[in-house]
Amino acid sequence: MTVLSMFLLGKMRVFHRSDLQLVYLVAALLPAFVATFVAISRLMDYHHNFSDINAGAFIGMVTAVFGYHLNYPPVWAKTCGVANTRSVQTVSLSHTEADATPLRAAEEEDEYTRMEPREQRYQAMRNTSS
Repeated sequence: MTVLSMFLLGKMRVFHRSDLQLVYLVAALLPAFVATFVAISRLMDYHHNFSDINAGAFIGMVTAVFGYHLNYPPVWAKTCGVANTRSVQTVSLSHTEADATPLRAAEEEDEYTRMEPREQRYQAMRNTSS
């Protein structure tokens, strides 16, 4: 629920000035309120211990914040509603930039990519044995 709350905070741009800022804040934090309600009900019904609930909430929140920030900028950033892009431009087998080779475009096909997987394995075995 933490990821959903953070996602809604970013998409609704809650931390930027607007007329409906309080309404957006309550709507974005609603999933967190539901998760808190479930945790309290579990505690009150004696289904879990207090330490179990705290440990689960801590682990869940830490991993949710980490996962959110891998995919989105912080909720207070100007571009908080836009996902981060992860495009790899070069592949480097060494540690120098001069040796980096650009990736092939997906449209480019050579003889090796058109082969069946069985033929690729045979070709690879033949190249290593010689």
